Amino acid sequence: LVVASAATSGHSTGIRPHKVNATPDQIDLHGMTVGEAIALVDRFLHKAYRKRVNRVRVIHVKSS
Repeated sequence: LVVASAATSGHSTGIRPHKVNATPDQIDLHGMTVGEAIALVDRFLHKAYRKRVNRVRVIHVKSS
């Protein structure tokens, strides 16, 4: 899964792709904005629920 976000580093398209490291029971949100992370976690949890995954891990970073 690849997600795009607005770039600040001068890419000509203004879009920076994020590769989302996810397995059926784990998702890694490093490098994402809050908005991106919320949308992905929402989809991730819905998929995990539909697949009857009993436990999930959300890897994130604390921001100041």
